[in-house]
Amino acid sequence: MDFLSKIKEQIDSTKEFLANKFGENNEIEEQYPMSGREKEINVNILETKKVKYIKQASTYELNLQINGKTIFQNLILTANATQNNEQIPIKCKWKRIYEEAIITIEDINSFSYMPSAEDIGYKIEVEVSSLDAPEDIAIAQYGPIIIDKDMENAIELFLTSGKNFSLYLFDPNTQEKVKDKEYILYLKNDELILSNYDLRGNEIILEKCSYSQLNPIIKLSPTNTTKFTFIFIDYDSDDNKEENENNFNNKNEEITYKKKTEYEFLAMSKQNRELIYLLIQFFVIDEKIKNNKLFTLINNDSIPTDEKLGITDLVGELNNIKKENISTLNDMNILREKNEKLSADYKDLEEKFRITLSQINEKNSYIQERIYEANKQSSDYNKERNSQYKKNNEIKKEYDKLYNSYNSLLSKQKELEDEKNKLLGKEKESKMKLNNNNEKLKEFKEKNNNMKKEINIVNEKLNK
Repeated sequence: MDFLSKIKEQIDSTKEFLANKFGENNEIEEQYPMSGREKEINVNILETKKVKYIKQASTYELNLQINGKTIFQNLILTANATQNNEQIPIKCKWKRIYEEAIITIEDINSFSYMPSAEDIGYKIEVEVSSLDAPEDIAIAQYGPIIIDKDMENAIELFLTSGKNFSLYLFDPNTQEKVKDKEYILYLKNDELILSNYDLRGNEIILEKCSYSQLNPIIKLSPTNTTKFTFIFIDYDSDDNKEENENNFNNKNEEITYKKKTEYEFLAMSKQNRELIYLLIQFFVIDEKIKNNKLFTLINNDSIPTDEKLGITDLVGELNNIKKENISTLNDMNILREKNEKLSADYKDLEEKFRITLSQINEKNSYIQERIYEANKQSSDYNKERNSQYKKNNEIKKEYDKLYNSYNSLLSKQKELEDEKNKLLGKEKESKMKLNNNNEKLKEFKEKNNNMKKEINIVNEKLNK
């Protein structure tokens, strides 16, 4: 079985592991029907990479730009949206796609994503929404992510010559490495060892374990290209460990253990981090091959005789193992020939890595700065938009208040007009009464004058 076949087997055997939930991270969700997606049952990890637009928005156009070629060459996916030939602010969700499984990549919503070794064998999907119209969604896919030649050569070089890795503890407060906390990671064929040194220079082994599906667990950061998390699980016994693996494979999320220890590390480079991840997955495969059912059934005396393999089954298993051994020997001969050439080119390769690593880091720093500035501009735009929205709300409240006051004044004006009309009516009645009274007074005066005349006439008569 050659190297690439083992890696493909690893992808097939761990796709459920990566798709299942451990802790609160990899959360599977199916939000869109698969009718528009490519259904490739047999994923060829060497297939030509491509971009496919699953869905375009109605108010803007999505464009997924690809910078770099492979994971070892700082592959970057950048989503941008244009409306009337002008770029608009967007929000992105990044996902891994394998057949009909959708795995949301947590802790990242920026418009750029740098794939890692964790994405090998998967397609990367970006779901884009406009900040002005969140319901208008566009979707694009890229992939599948492949193992490039440089990565394959680096893994084969490690498997033939061996090497350890220097790591630094990650400080979440400063977002940088802790300079005086250097660790050494040994990846051997049958076990992983993590150690550091005390003040006297003595090496202290912190973690030591054999490879299995659930121990150790390695998670790569999607935002920091050198950061990753190690999770070491201490089971009560080998039986408990096997039971947990069976439960996990059967999608039973209840994992029991005696102790769980987590480390957050920074590798010396992105290439080192990807190499560590792939090597651990590779050794997990080898461990599965070593624990073949045939050897378990032959050497385990506790298994009842009627449950052991029969002669026909035994011959079949032996033939399969023989074929695998012949293939492995052929692979070893090929690796031995390659090792002779790789050993000669090793120094040249290290020199190239040393020269290009500095250039890559400078370019990566520049890209990270641009991403930071773009995110900051997007954040400032959102703040300004929210501030304007608050001002508009305040203006609307003031307008509503003035409008209510205006309606109140109109109501009072109507009341005053009604009161005025009443008063005018009363005034008219009063004038009519006054006129009547004046006529009566005039009549009375006339009568009074007449009476006075009569009285004067009477007095004159009396005087005579």
